[in-house]
Amino acid sequence: MKISFDKYFIRSFEDNDSEAIVKHANNREVSKYMRDTFTYPYTKEHAVQWIDFVMENYSSLFFAIANETELISGIGAVPQTDVHRFSAEVGFWLGQSH
Repeated sequence: MKISFDKYFIRSFEDNDSEAIVKHANNREVSKYMRDTFTYPYTKEHAVQWIDFVMENYSSLFFAIANETELISGIGAVPQTDVHRFSAEVGFWLGQSH
């Protein structure tokens, strides 16, 4: 999946996104506003595990936001359960330089 907006794209995660994820996600100013599962420090191993997890389980709910050269952000929806089963939590992070 890929949606274009000028020089930005919302697209599926790709195996080669791990370096860019680490570059932007390994930043305390980014991670401090995220859920505890968004670890800091954020390593290449975390990025590879995340991409594998999304591609295997939630490829229709989690996406990369990229410019013309690299991934700069992530966005996704987490389906809720029980009485909240008809809703989802939407979240995103954005590299501080963007």
